[in-house]
Amino acid sequence: MNLMGMSSPPALDIALLRSFLLIADCGSFTRAAARVGRTQSAVSLQVRRLESLIGHRLFERGDGGGVRLTGEGERLLVGARELTALNDDIVGSFRGEPRHGKPRPSRTSFSRAERAKPSIAVLPFLNMSNDPEQDYFADGMHDSLVTGLSRIKWLTVVARHATRSYKGATVDARRAGRELGAR
Repeated sequence: MNLMGMSSPPALDIALLRSFLLIADCGSFTRAAARVGRTQSAVSLQVRRLESLIGHRLFERGDGGGVRLTGEGERLLVGARELTALNDDIVGSFRGEPRHGKPRPSRTSFSRAERAKPSIAVLPFLNMSNDPEQDYFADGMHDSLVTGLSRIKWLTVVARHATRSYKGATVDARRAGRELGAR
């Protein structure tokens, strides 16, 4: 119970989201389990826990042991990528890893369904004025563009948190696109 006497929603575990993303990327519970060195039943258990937390099925079993995302799974995919990227940024900042400077390669990978769609990454805008308060405006424009583009159903948009590592860095847009998996 929270302070107001109402129950709060259950918290999502980053490890559960990472397993979900891995299965979505691999297209199979078996391949995902092999990739992380765990049993298929351990990975399946994590997905069942996540499904029970959110109240929806995330995967449908396909032919040959493969899986595909349900509609709810597709909707969770973008948010899960953003949340895990944000988690990685926060943990990295506590460890003293630089957020600016040389961008680190993205951990972004797309499911088979997403790879079939065109994809785009919106790199952060550079504040070219001498006014540091304009950084807020540039960040807002970046976020608004990513949000607007993500509403286009036929387009896959790289999460805004995955592109934040490019902020303040001079980078070749083609190279950034390759690193982020945008086409």
